[in-house]
Amino acid sequence: MAWWVYAGILVASYLYNEYLRKKPPKPKPASELALPRIDEGANAPLVFGRCRVRSPILAWTSAFRAPDDGTSPSGFNYRMDMHLIIGIPFQQTSSKLHGIWFGDMKLDDTWGQLSNLLPWDGTAPANPPTKSARVTGPNNRETGIISGYVQFYDGKIAGKPHTDPVGPAAWSHLGKAMLFDGESAEGVPGYRGYLSVAHFHDDAFTPPDNKFQLGASPSIGALSYEVSSYPAFSDAMNVGLEANPAMVLIDVLTGTFGKLGLDNAKIHGPSFLNAKIRLQEEGNGYSRCIEAGTDAGEILREICEQIGGVLFEDNRDGLIKLKLIRPDYDPNAIPHITTSNAKLESFVPGGWEGIPNKVRGIFYDRNRDYQESSATAHNQAVAANHNNEASELVLHYPGCCTRELAEQLVSRDLSNRSRPLAKCTALVNRDFSAVNPGDPVKLTWPEYGVDGRVFRVAAVNRGTLSSRRIRLDLVEDFSFVWRGVVGEEHPLPPHPEDLPVFE
Repeated sequence: MAWWVYAGILVASYLYNEYLRKKPPKPKPASELALPRIDEGANAPLVFGRCRVRSPILAWTSAFRAPDDGTSPSGFNYRMDMHLIIGIPFQQTSSKLHGIWFGDMKLDDTWGQLSNLLPWDGTAPANPPTKSARVTGPNNRETGIISGYVQFYDGKIAGKPHTDPVGPAAWSHLGKAMLFDGESAEGVPGYRGYLSVAHFHDDAFTPPDNKFQLGASPSIGALSYEVSSYPAFSDAMNVGLEANPAMVLIDVLTGTFGKLGLDNAKIHGPSFLNAKIRLQEEGNGYSRCIEAGTDAGEILREICEQIGGVLFEDNRDGLIKLKLIRPDYDPNAIPHITTSNAKLESFVPGGWEGIPNKVRGIFYDRNRDYQESSATAHNQAVAANHNNEASELVLHYPGCCTRELAEQLVSRDLSNRSRPLAKCTALVNRDFSAVNPGDPVKLTWPEYGVDGRVFRVAAVNRGTLSSRRIRLDLVEDFSFVWRGVVGEEHPLPPHPEDLPVFE
């Protein structure tokens, strides 16, 4: 049974119009206020690590108030309470809100509360407030005023997270606003399982007119949010501000809300634990908001490409295992393919044609408000072999948010791709029945001048019950090759000319 059933993870996308104008416009009536359009039934993004969500879902708005007369910045504003769904976090989540943007303008954390903002937990607001924070933007006649409070919901609260069955004093601001706007107590949605934010005017909640101030433009600025989502339990082994990629894989596989929902018993705990430890040691973390329509299989492949790993179902026990491709094996203790136990097909020795000497990695820099950036590595020796002409390969690292990790990834990928690697297919006997994708095997084949070179298993076809042959697709292990020369036991150290040069 295939565990990687592709699940359509459809996310909402909508456009906002520009809201800043060079000259103060004449106030428009309330009927002309432009709201974002959302397709009915749109699903929320998936949120892992610390990232910026650019396409939240507008879930609810209050009745709004149009500008008064435009004689002062305050009188020039549109006002409205809002509730936006940010995304779906880790199933067992520890989440926070870190920043808010209107378009490209980041709102000020007026009193330094946002960094310490606690998700609303179903209790009455404290004084001073700890469950809400005030944010502000411009304050002038041209733009009006962008100002108000926010309350953050992490989706963990049991029952209806915006109500309290004991009494209305402990209702959230969003719940109060919905009640004031005509919703019945039974009709206030719970929004369980979602990261979300409510925008309102003040912490004391004084309806009807004191609503969140949206500025002078009738088109609401594009709201986006910096949030973090990590597993809530202690063995998550986060990587700095990033989530551990092995934990992201587990959550995508076993999460029951917006994910694949596989039984936890299908996960091979030791292999994932070993990967978590190694990835934390390497500083290889993953932070991403998955907003585009992406199936689960593509998400899993993307994460495996970043970490250099293979996810597979072991035919021996039926468990899903994670294997990182690292030079962590003894070449003398791995399965050996020879003319006595195999038949070789489609041997391609590899060549220098098309080999890149430059790798540029695209990532989303947290230090630049998650704007697109790039890191580049060069192999000068290969460039010299190409008459000093650049042969560039552009790779995307959507789960990378720091330059340090981006440089680590382009260095690795340049090392992997800037040398010729042999490929072939081997038909082997049942002695290789325990071999899985990602495993190293040794190959000796005199016809092609191959003597004890190490390959990795790219794919396994175990055939049928009546067949005694197992088909292995093999690619030469880059960690065992240096300029086409194979070490007797371990790979030779890199030559100084082969070391990457960063831009």
